[in-house]
Amino acid sequence: MADFRALWAEYTTSTPPTKPSKERDNGAIDEAISYIISDSEDDDELTDEYDRWRKLEPKWTSKQHNSPNVDGNPIKYWVQLQSK
Repeated sequence: MADFRALWAEYTTSTPPTKPSKERDNGAIDEAISYIISDSEDDDELTDEYDRWRKLEPKWTSKQHNSPNVDGNPIKYWVQLQSK
């Protein structure tokens, strides 16, 4: 019985093994951000204005889409943005 108590005392006083902390891999998000940044810088001269607008223009709100001036037509909206 003494051997069991000694073994139990040794077991209960020892620290439990710690789990290794999982390192977060930020590589994928960093690569995506750098791709987007470099992509927008390189394509300005290679694409026309409409293609750049389609790529960079934010999604329409319902107010823009239902506007009587453009009737939900992105071409009319784009033409209205042109300086006169």
